Amino acid sequence: MVINIKKINIVIIENKIKNIFSNQKGMALLTTLMFVFILATFAVALLIMTGNDAKLSAIQRDSTQAFYVAEAGVEYARYLLGQSWDNWEDPDNFPQTSFGSGTFDVEVTDNDDGNVVITSTGIVGTAKRVIEVVVSRATIDFIFKYAIAGRGEVKLEDEVTKVVGNVYCEGDILSSDVVTVVGTGIATGTVTGYFTYGTEEGADVIDFPTLDLVYYESNAAQTIIGDLNVSGSTYELNDSIIYVTGNVKFIDSAIIGPGIVVAGGSIKLEDNSECGNSKETVVGLFSNSENSSEASPAIMIETGLNIYGVIFAPRGNVKMVSESAVYGSVIGGVSTGVTAVKIEAGSGVEHYDALNYIIDLLPSDPVPAIVYWREKV
Repeated sequence: MVINIKKINIVIIENKIKNIFSNQKGMALLTTLMFVFILATFAVALLIMTGNDAKLSAIQRDSTQAFYVAEAGVEYARYLLGQSWDNWEDPDNFPQTSFGSGTFDVEVTDNDDGNVVITSTGIVGTAKRVIEVVVSRATIDFIFKYAIAGRGEVKLEDEVTKVVGNVYCEGDILSSDVVTVVGTGIATGTVTGYFTYGTEEGADVIDFPTLDLVYYESNAAQTIIGDLNVSGSTYELNDSIIYVTGNVKFIDSAIIGPGIVVAGGSIKLEDNSECGNSKETVVGLFSNSENSSEASPAIMIETGLNIYGVIFAPRGNVKMVSESAVYGSVIGGVSTGVTAVKIEAGSGVEHYDALNYIIDLLPSDPVPAIVYWREKV
């Protein structure tokens, strides 16, 4: 009998291989280790994601806070400029300042057109946001240098209407040929009609001031909640501010200045009422109404009135009818294409500079108005 050693070895090897693959010892441990590895991988990934989210949230939080810190820098600079416009000339007036959880760094520069540029950088942690604004020096009393000023259209009608003083409009001035204007017509748009001292078209825009109602209410000698209606009597202002939250109407009454009536709503004068009795006792009539229709203007002056002082409606329109006269300034501000000031039926305006009683009652430290804003990237 011949024994085939080679075959026996092959069989032995095959059996060993079968035993190896059929042996289940250690599989539970291997499976457990694989699950532990997978779970550990997920845990590590979750920790990394959570850490990244926390970092992103912190960065977003710091960035948002840096933005508001930069805005605080802008307001701080505006406050200092309101105290003294020449503050911008000295950079030491704007040191890096701590605010909340961060700091702001302010730079103020001239932009060569009478305004200044405030660049405020807010820094919180590693986050930085930069805001740039252009602010205007324009204050309320600046606009009073014109006999008439409007944002929109200024319309002068009827042959017996007469204006003495310069007329400004952010928009067009529409004066009929029969109106006499002893002054210069200045407009960002076009000027029609006859002006004794010529016209200027394409003029620079003047920033119309707004009414600081908080200032007037806090400085008022009397605050009237609702409307004020005065009929057939004398109303004395006694060198003070009267603040009315609603509308104001004077009928056949005399308003004795100096002083200012500030209305949150509209103002109407009719039936031979008078405001002020001379150029020394002037009256300011200020309306914050947004009315701009001819039927219901922010300020209506009608029926033979004489007014010494300032008619001021920075958000609405002013209309004068029926042979009334204003000795001072008439200001109306709406939007381009809408009539801001309309003078008709033989009424007129004569400008004069003696408005000190009114100017003394204006905000003494006006905050410069923002005329342009952007965030620098």
